[in-house]
Amino acid sequence: NELNLDIHPSHYAFAIRAACHEYRWEEAADLFLAQIGGIASDDDDQDNSRYRYNRSNLLAPGGFVPIDPTLGWDQPLQLGLYAVARNERSKMTLGRESAVGVSNPSKIVFETALRMCMMSPSNKENYVLAAGAALGRAGLWSDCLDFATSQENVISYGPSIAAAAMLACIESSRPIEALHAYEFFRSGNQETASEWQWAGGSMTAAKSTCRDLALNAMGGIYRGGCGDDARRFLCEIIDEDSPLSRNALLGVMRSFEYDGLWEASIDLLHAFVHSVYLPSIPKWRFVRDTMGLSSDYTETEAVLSKQEREELLAEMLTSTMRACNRSGHFGLAILQCNILDSTYFNKDAFPSKEDCITSTILSQGLIKNRSVFECYSHSLRKLGCGRITELLTRKLSQDWNSIKDRNPRLDTKYMRISDSWCSAMIAMNRIIETCLLIRRGNESTSSESLILVERGLFRAMSHCLDSKQSTAALHLFKYAAKALKHKEQESFTKRVLNFLGGDRRSREKPSDIIFETTDYMDLAKQLGDSVNSVLIDSYNTSGKMEGARIHFFESKEDCSRVMVQSSNSIMTSFLQSDDFEWTDFLDKLSAECLTPSTFLTIARHFSDIGDCQQVGEIYNKARSAGCVSEELGLIAMKAVNESEISKGKMTILRKIVRDVSNLVGMSETDWISSNYWNIKGYVGFHHARLLMKWNDPKTSQKEELLLAVSEMRKCVKKGIVTKNAPLHCIVKQGQLFSAVGEFPISERQAMAAINLILEACVEADRSGLFNDYTFTAEVAKSLRGLRGNKQCISIAKALISRKLKHKVAVEEGIHAASEERDDDAFQLFVNFYEKSGCNSSDLLRASS
Repeated sequence: NELNLDIHPSHYAFAIRAACHEYRWEEAADLFLAQIGGIASDDDDQDNSRYRYNRSNLLAPGGFVPIDPTLGWDQPLQLGLYAVARNERSKMTLGRESAVGVSNPSKIVFETALRMCMMSPSNKENYVLAAGAALGRAGLWSDCLDFATSQENVISYGPSIAAAAMLACIESSRPIEALHAYEFFRSGNQETASEWQWAGGSMTAAKSTCRDLALNAMGGIYRGGCGDDARRFLCEIIDEDSPLSRNALLGVMRSFEYDGLWEASIDLLHAFVHSVYLPSIPKWRFVRDTMGLSSDYTETEAVLSKQEREELLAEMLTSTMRACNRSGHFGLAILQCNILDSTYFNKDAFPSKEDCITSTILSQGLIKNRSVFECYSHSLRKLGCGRITELLTRKLSQDWNSIKDRNPRLDTKYMRISDSWCSAMIAMNRIIETCLLIRRGNESTSSESLILVERGLFRAMSHCLDSKQSTAALHLFKYAAKALKHKEQESFTKRVLNFLGGDRRSREKPSDIIFETTDYMDLAKQLGDSVNSVLIDSYNTSGKMEGARIHFFESKEDCSRVMVQSSNSIMTSFLQSDDFEWTDFLDKLSAECLTPSTFLTIARHFSDIGDCQQVGEIYNKARSAGCVSEELGLIAMKAVNESEISKGKMTILRKIVRDVSNLVGMSETDWISSNYWNIKGYVGFHHARLLMKWNDPKTSQKEELLLAVSEMRKCVKKGIVTKNAPLHCIVKQGQLFSAVGEFPISERQAMAAINLILEACVEADRSGLFNDYTFTAEVAKSLRGLRGNKQCISIAKALISRKLKHKVAVEEGIHAASEERDDDAFQLFVNFYEKSGCNSSDLLRASS
């Protein structure tokens, strides 16, 4: 005023922001209230001078200018109301009285919004919403709910107060209370005026905003339980062609994630891509923020920039991958990322080098997003590909300062499937690349191309099944089916019906397309028996037995081909049922479909559940049909061994041996000798030695040892890896000799036995058996039994150098070092033993 300068609303905004940064809430509130009539002084009459200001007279403009109704925390409206709310909260905390009586924050903030409506009545909804957001950010959500649910206030402030109350809860991270508020206003319990009501007793004026906020709140309930409601709300919004905010869409995705609805999450992700991400004009009415629903809808508000669309796509993909990971579908999470990146980022092809999986992953654009990479690396680790994750982390760390690693240690439970998953990734990427080429081509797919696709699809799905990722195999098939599905040429009748509005698709709701179930049976009939077989196996492994049956019988209709593999695969589904459907199905199978795999599948099932009688009947049926196999014979021998037959077991076993040996073209003795270790695993040592004609129990174990040594020497001579069973037999000989008496063999014989054990350890190191806990325990005990303390110490040192925590072997090493008085080795073993989390006090007491 002294400088004779005009004061503009922007000056107030900057001054209020500066006061808020300094936590000077009272001054910030006074500055904001000065723009709308000031605050009452302590000496004024409360009724007549309610809105006069006492300390901002010099700042008040000549004519009051309406506050900018634009919503957002970077805008003057919400920031000013937030200052008022924080000021009233401070007064309430200190027990002070406000200028208009006892501090009632919600009443004062909402009255402030109502006063702004006097200058700009058309922006009332924005002002009321801003008041609710300010109260929520100030932590006054409970006070706001009490104020908003009062019948008097509901009538005074209009339907916008419902959205304001929900917004206050969301701003205070109270999603459950926000949903309770939504149900309260929706149910009509507040007995509002009739113009607020419509069918169901809800408030029409605030319906879109409240519903959008409800979806946002559902995404914040981590315990789940809102997935179905979120799906229903989303379908209502799409069908009504109402605007949808970004936060609401993410709320739907997160509610799916917390409820484990990974299939719905995948459907919504791809629906978003086709409806919003790819089209230049989105098919869904989209706004950037919930606040945008309170203003008049314009097309400009719906169009997201390219960067905003990519960020939203990355967040939705991250939520989908987390949903898949939570349900154990790690391969499916990686598949969704690969499909999305290759299909919608206009990539030409994947890198062609099969041995460079990291280059293939790094070529993806979405993997550069940190949250996507965290989910991707989590999936890789669970699939046993920790080394690949480490390489990716090192290369991406050049762009990122730090990467959050949720699982720094490899999960040994999934280590066995790492090779299978690497092969699956290569095969899946080839299928994705092939599907892209098919979609870009104008001509229909030839029969030769279809055969090549079928082979690649079979290989990829088989690798997925080997990796125990059946859901990834199913979704890979669906993705390929969409690309291979031929577009039917519309007939004249169809075009007329479409023109007249009689097409079936035109009568469907828009939301039906999002979660629709597409029928791919036409493609299944075109593909061969191998793909249908692996598809049925995928259904069975995923627990979708009914889906496997439907697919089998529908693909079999009007199909002249003999479906041998599919018939064997569907047998698993029938075996899982309680009734005897498998017997009817087996009887109806033609002779062309009966193979050894058919009977082997049934025999495995009954062997696992311990039904020896059924195994015997299946073996007899297979023998009559000429479908006996080696594995089926071994399963039948196991059933004979476990049966309650008192006499004649050896006779039955020798008959089975005769059948199998005739099948492979070997004599009975040669077949038994070459398959001794397998036979022992099925029928046990007693019947195995009788089949080998080792009739003397006293010498049978030594005969077995000689057989094991002979087999190991043959493998070494041929340069092949020795099987585990002979190696286990060799390293147990120390315990065998100790059982006969107190060291009954000479020192020379003991040294020969020790050398054999060490030789077996070398072979075990080649095959990886040396890392097995039970194997090293047997080695250490045998060496100690043969008085090979020095060799036992060497074995224990080798384990420690590899950081293998084999408790029994280290304990034996401690005893051996104590007997040999090797203090250095003794101290090394004790320290490692204690660092492994074991208590060595009792062990040291026993050694002393």
